[in-house]
Amino acid sequence: MDLEKKIIELEAKIKQLEDKLNNITFGDNNTITFTSSSFGTVAFGDNSEASFHNCAAGSVINGNFEDTEDILDEIESLLDDAEDRLDDIENRIDDTEERLDDIVERIEDLENYIDDNE
Repeated sequence: MDLEKKIIELEAKIKQLEDKLNNITFGDNNTITFTSSSFGTVAFGDNSEASFHNCAAGSVINGNFEDTEDILDEIESLLDDAEDRLDDIENRIDDTEERLDDIVERIEDLENYIDDNE
């Protein structure tokens, strides 16, 4: 790439960044306002306040990060429990399928016995 093309690309990126920053207002006392912004995740520290107007947000984490980590740990634990229960259900299904196979085999044996003795 020549230098002029790189400069044009950088100017375009700067313009995009300016447009995004125009939708964010920083106020007093850790107050932030987002207007018409879209983002995946936003995290704030203690004693912060944020307002969202016409924004598409994936997730917002506000407050004590240790509390957030505790909540995430609890969610992970619940997911582990759900996976364990799902494994138990799958094992029961496998056991039931084996029993059904045995029953089908016995029925076939019984039908063959009846056919042979008629």
